[in-house]
Amino acid sequence: MRWHLFFVVVLLAGCTGSAPLVMQNLEGYADAIHDAERSVRVDPSNIDHRMQLLRAYYAYDTEFAKLRNVPEYNQPFLIQGGVERCALLIHGFSASPHEVLDLALTMHRELNLTVYAPLLAGHGGDDRDLRYARWEDWNASVQPAFSVLKKSCDEVVVGGVSLGADLALDIAKQNEVDAIIAVSPPVVLRSRLSDYAFVLKYVRPIQRNDKLTEEQKRYYTYNRSVAAIAELDEYLNYFPQDLDAVSAPLFIIQSKNDTTIDPLSASMVLNRVQSPDKDVLWMEGESHVILNGPARQQAIEAIIQFLREH
Repeated sequence: MRWHLFFVVVLLAGCTGSAPLVMQNLEGYADAIHDAERSVRVDPSNIDHRMQLLRAYYAYDTEFAKLRNVPEYNQPFLIQGGVERCALLIHGFSASPHEVLDLALTMHRELNLTVYAPLLAGHGGDDRDLRYARWEDWNASVQPAFSVLKKSCDEVVVGGVSLGADLALDIAKQNEVDAIIAVSPPVVLRSRLSDYAFVLKYVRPIQRNDKLTEEQKRYYTYNRSVAAIAELDEYLNYFPQDLDAVSAPLFIIQSKNDTTIDPLSASMVLNRVQSPDKDVLWMEGESHVILNGPARQQAIEAIIQFLREH
């Protein structure tokens, strides 16, 4: 695996002038990953070597976030449990790993899972960073983390919220996963802004997210880039392709009156995947980020029960 691929994202994050310095700073972390991978190949049964690989990647990922001036509370996180089963949890559009923290902590406490939450390209730092990201970069942000988990753990669960749910399903299209958790996976957005964002980005570059509380502004992008919304819309045109390649157990959670996406998105996903074991939990209310909403505890408990059974 070429960890240096991530250096390209530095340019997309607006750090063009400092790219050589960033590459130099990350070189040692990349070397540590290569060394850990080599140790795992020599003795794949050695649990210490497998966890060291995961820690080496976490150090790399965290250092990259620091170089982008991402505050600590929005950086990737790793919660170490057992190697028998691990989970990759992916946050949504204009959010940060904090969005999945409560779920991750509960997974660890109740099931002893090791949980990794990456940070998507352009997210978590300066609001302006998001305008440089392309949807392909969001996919590229999660693939290396999944690869490391596959080498470090016996089984890997993938999951996410909103865009993160779709990215988890993208992973499951091409890789063997143990189970999939999709919270509010979008196929169709309710806002018509996304339909015209590819033009509006030139005349109205920012869309403020006025629904955020002061506390939420720490973890979510307030001044959302309309160019990034255009990228999200383009990604959603691509996303349904090859959903029939998904065969792992799938659990979707969706609010009946979601104000951000068409709730029928959940049914669209459910009908297209080929998973013999698949289900949707329909929840009352209009929350999109259900893990942070009033039904948070109910949703988390349902996810834990799903994982106990699968």
